[in-house]
Amino acid sequence: MRTYTNLFKNKLIVLATFTGAALIIFAPSTGRIFLSDDYCTLHNVVENNSIWLETFFRPIGDLTLMWSYKLTGWNPFYFYLTNIILHAVNSFLLYVFCLEWFGRESRYVFFAVAAGLIFLTYPSHSEPILWAIGRGVSLAVFFSLLAMITVIGNIRTDVKYILAGLLYFIALACYESVLLLPVILCFLSQRTSRKFAIRMAIVLTAALFLHLLLRYYLTGGIWRAYNGVIFTKDLIQYLTTFSKILLRLFIPPFDYPLFFTLCGVVVYAILTVVLYNNRKRFESDRLFTNTLLLVVTGLLSTILVALSFGLSTRTSEGDRLMYFPSVFYSILLSFLTVRLIYTLRWSLLAVVLIVVVQSAFLVINQGNWNRASEMAAKVLNGVARHPQRPLYIINMPSDYYGAYVFRNCLPEALSHYGMDTSGVRIVNILRSAEMEIRKIPIAPETKGVRTFIWPETLLEVRRDSVISMTLGSDSAIAVNVPASSFLYWNNNDLVPLMKTSAVPAPQ
Repeated sequence: MRTYTNLFKNKLIVLATFTGAALIIFAPSTGRIFLSDDYCTLHNVVENNSIWLETFFRPIGDLTLMWSYKLTGWNPFYFYLTNIILHAVNSFLLYVFCLEWFGRESRYVFFAVAAGLIFLTYPSHSEPILWAIGRGVSLAVFFSLLAMITVIGNIRTDVKYILAGLLYFIALACYESVLLLPVILCFLSQRTSRKFAIRMAIVLTAALFLHLLLRYYLTGGIWRAYNGVIFTKDLIQYLTTFSKILLRLFIPPFDYPLFFTLCGVVVYAILTVVLYNNRKRFESDRLFTNTLLLVVTGLLSTILVALSFGLSTRTSEGDRLMYFPSVFYSILLSFLTVRLIYTLRWSLLAVVLIVVVQSAFLVINQGNWNRASEMAAKVLNGVARHPQRPLYIINMPSDYYGAYVFRNCLPEALSHYGMDTSGVRIVNILRSAEMEIRKIPIAPETKGVRTFIWPETLLEVRRDSVISMTLGSDSAIAVNVPASSFLYWNNNDLVPLMKTSAVPAPQ
């Protein structure tokens, strides 16, 4: 075992191992096309040659997207490859942090490698890795981990102030999920001295103030993109979201809410029993206490930022909000399995079991994103085969179990592939939860002059023309266009309401 310990002390070997593992795990997802919001952001970055958006302030992430385009063109493979390598590097940085944090422990290398592997295979990482523009979240955590390593590292104090403030400022320019990083850094600073922690807090506050000033100047508001989201929930809604995030931390999403909740309750009950049985360690074991305090501080600081946003317990939607919290989840699981299981062989077996189970769920999520890419390609091909305008699309698929298809940005996607965007109108959006209800293919149901397309579109068709359209309980809208101008998603493909001679789709 000493041979393996010495081997994994070599940081280059660990980085290569993590990178290789990440490439193997995520290789099946590198052949996908861009999805949904990717097209809006990439259109702004490439066509407008800008990293500034009117409502968002995430210039660092957009800058790396611009670099990806300039280096490799429009090939999505290289965008996804960059995300995968970045995730491997983040896993490595967590390993480096744990080497410093657990440095006085006999199994400190095991702690670090276990934490890195648990983070690498954490199943709720879909959006930051498998979504091109999800890179901003990974970058924010990249700079946050560098800041955490800086604070507890063996470097000059004045350099720590400068680097920590700079890294926090850059992380905020990647994604807002790291807003409360100063709370974590100040907690880590207490290992040095209270005076150091106070000065660190002043530096980080100044970095935050400068960020908010730039954000306001460049976007016209502090949280302009979230004006209808931030601080709009009541106390019950916030508590519900908080409980969802806590459950999602340990339980991957699936479409059985009661069973999902029961699994979460069981996990937290086991965790409570383990901590209670080791309660005497809080007095005698300083590292045990400090590590649990770090985990609690980290989880609260990262979860509180996510409270105002949506997170599904049924699908992977909102996974990006779990990326930073999973850092502390990984530290916790690594610490409990390696520290509390005295036999090294059983401890190793526990870590392997965690990694295998997580990888299985990760593969499932990856399959959903691959399927979403196939659906998006079918939508684009369906539009390409029907150049007539106007063109109405019924049941535009929004997502596939949380993997985005076209919840937004269809016009930008059509423009990206050289198709005419004028006159293309989306009648309604079909979410994966609705698709799950309708297991069988969707087909028009015709009675007289009325044709109903599940779940809510009613058309009046006379002499191969659609005279009016009614959506749900809304009033009828006069359209008076040929029925061939209507396409609908039938749960598998985008097909015409009436068969016509269509032009071939571009390859």
